[in-house]
Amino acid sequence: DGKKVPVPVALWKRFLQWQTTQQAPAYHVTSVSLEGDLDGDRAILAARVEIRVNRINEWVPVSLRMQTGNSVLVTTPTFKGSGEARPDTGIVDPTAGLRWWLKGRGLHELSFRLSVPVQRQNPGRRIQLALPTPAAAGTRLVLHVPGGPLRVAAAEGHGFASARLLNGNRTRIENHGLGDRVDLSWRSVAATEPEDVVLTSVAAIAVELNTESVVLKAQQRVRILKGQPGTITVQLPAGFELIDVQGEAIQEPQVDPDE
Repeated sequence: DGKKVPVPVALWKRFLQWQTTQQAPAYHVTSVSLEGDLDGDRAILAARVEIRVNRINEWVPVSLRMQTGNSVLVTTPTFKGSGEARPDTGIVDPTAGLRWWLKGRGLHELSFRLSVPVQRQNPGRRIQLALPTPAAAGTRLVLHVPGGPLRVAAAEGHGFASARLLNGNRTRIENHGLGDRVDLSWRSVAATEPEDVVLTSVAAIAVELNTESVVLKAQQRVRILKGQPGTITVQLPAGFELIDVQGEAIQEPQVDPDE
């Protein structure tokens, strides 16, 4: 009826506090940390997810995802935080991944281990894993892989990756700034990079002059000191054309028309 009703100050302050929490998102994931080892065609990862809940006394559903292909939860998640937690057992879609209910305003932490498939993509490997959305402010993956040295690459928009060779023929791969998905590839540098080639060469050139042209007869000895070159390129002097080439180790000589 338009009449003003006096409200106690303490009640008004509690209302304003409640209103502020309702305007903010129910929760946001502050960090995701994954660390583990490659075991055959799977990566066994220890996961730690920090979530900040903004609701004071409500159960909030949190989607962790952590699902790609046949990812498997190895251990039951353990909870640490200012409130309560329970798994969401009512999920109908198995591709939705992990979901938990959290209650209590403040910081919550879930820790668990999971087994993630690693694809073989000749000549390398690739791991993919869905992470919580919206993406956490801090995300990191550390993966220990047998062998090395390795060349690593994160998919565009999924952070920066680096590799460091460890003792015992192992490599530590780090991927920071993952966003909402792990998408990391690596391959052996030794298996894919060509070996350095070192040659030594001695040449003797004879010049024959006639009224119409100048003919150069060259004898060149090439010694391979390192590597296994498939081809050897010899630069002709400017304005000269190749007439003939002979040699015991020469097979299918070709002239580059652009040179």
